[in-house]
Amino acid sequence: MTPEQIRLVKSSWASVILIAEEAGSMFYKRLFEIAPEVRPMFKHDMASQERKLTDMITYVVANLDKLKEIAGDVKELGSKHKVYGATAEHYKIVGECLIWTLEKGMDDKWNKDLETAWLSGYTILADAMMEGNV
Repeated sequence: MTPEQIRLVKSSWASVILIAEEAGSMFYKRLFEIAPEVRPMFKHDMASQERKLTDMITYVVANLDKLKEIAGDVKELGSKHKVYGATAEHYKIVGECLIWTLEKGMDDKWNKDLETAWLSGYTILADAMMEGNV
């Protein structure tokens, strides 16, 4: 990621985090709409799961300029997701849902530069998680 992409992701997440609860809910509703087969993977309270999602995104976004330092955490998260049954195809779907959620959450502030920045960051993280998912 370029420094400008990191700046865009950080500044845009700062506005999305203001609606974190809604964003988490939107994400999972969209995920279950387009990939209903993953619903059984989520056996726990969805409100708690939604918080975990936004907390993890917040952690990663805060550390985008230090990705090497958090690589172990990201790989470990990938290992946990493997236990739940996550596959490479799921990571693609999750990325689509994340971008959709961000676009809806940011409304008219969303643009192509933000999309490119978020896709860049998500691709790096998904690749690292899949390394832990081997």
